[in-house]
Parts: sequence; C-alpha cells; structure tokens
Amino acid sequence: MRLRPVIIDTLKSAGSSMRWFYLIYCAVMVLVAVLVGRGASATGMEMASIIFLIVFGASSFKNNFTLYVSSGLSRKTFLLGTVCSFPVVALFMATLDTAINRFFNLFYTSVSNYEMIYGGLRGMGGLSNLAVDPYRPPMDMGSIFGAILWQFC
Repeated sequence: MRLRPVIIDTLKSAGSSMRWFYLIYCAVMVLVAVLVGRGASATGMEMASIIFLIVFGASSFKNNFTLYVSSGLSRKTFLLGTVCSFPVVALFMATLDTAINRFFNLFYTSVSNYEMIYGGLRGMGGLSNLAVDPYRPPMDMGSIFGAILWQFC
C-alpha cells in the first residue's frame, strides 16, 4: 500500500493551513488583550478549531483526490491515508490549543470548554470556588492532560 505519501501530503497541507489559522487566532487574541486590557476574557478556541477541522477536511479531500486518482492510487487507499492523518492533526491541534489557552490565561481570562464543564467538579472554578478567581484553571498535569483529551475527542 502507498499510504505514506497520502499521509505526508495531508499533514503538510494541514501544517500550512494550521499556521495561518493559529497566526490569525493569536493576532485576534493579542488585539483583544491590548484593546480591552486586563478585564478581557475569551472563550471558544475549541469551537474555532472544530470549524477549522471541518473546513480543512472538506476542502483537502477534493483537491488531493483528483491528483492521486490520476496517478493510479485507488480510492480506498486515498481514503484510508486521509483518515489516518486526521487523528494526528486533531491531537496536535488539541495540544496546541491547550498550550495557547494556558499562555493567554497568564494575561487575561481564557476559559476552555473543559474548565467550564468540569471546573466545579475538580475545584478549578465554577460555583464551588467563586471567592478565588473562578476561571483560572490550574497548571497541574492532570488538568492539562484532561483538557487535551477533551479537545481531542
């Protein structure tokens, strides 16, 4: 099987698209921090990543499909290679989203969906911890791993 070229090509295409996505996203986040100041808060990075993955998956399939089919690669091999590359992209994006979220939490409140849903259960925030800053997630490895796993799934 010739899966390796399909996987590598899809990962290269995803890499260039992700660079632009994260460059624009970080520029918007910095702009919000500069304009609003310390009282700023931002959420929704996971949803932006999900929308990016949907658009990327839909747009990358057609362009590469015609190239590989004309080169003699079967449809099954192309589809399998494409499907095998998307979990790698999703895991990388989940890790990068969590790192960017934790970085921007140093400057202003940037809450992920994981902290909003499970924050009160783990003592991270929610109603159980309103006296302290309720949306400052801890930097422990359990919380970071949970956020990465939540975004990956």
